[in-house]
Amino acid sequence: MRGAAWRWPQPELKFKHALIQEAAYHTLSDDRRRELHRGAARWLEERADQGEAEMLGLLAHHWLAAGDADKAID
Repeated sequence: MRGAAWRWPQPELKFKHALIQEAAYHTLSDDRRRELHRGAARWLEERADQGEAEMLGLLAHHWLAAGDADKAID
């Protein structure tokens, strides 16, 4: 991973290469991946403005990956 890129209020960590990120992602169990996506979706819901279309797509992605298609459609 690269060093932290600062995004207020917390740093953001990025992988140097997408294949490394993909390999790390697939080391997680399906249940753990769904749990992390659910947490990301809840975090986004708390902080996202209702009108931000790009955030809504990301939110739908996380709900779908969390196994909740109904929330993704909402």
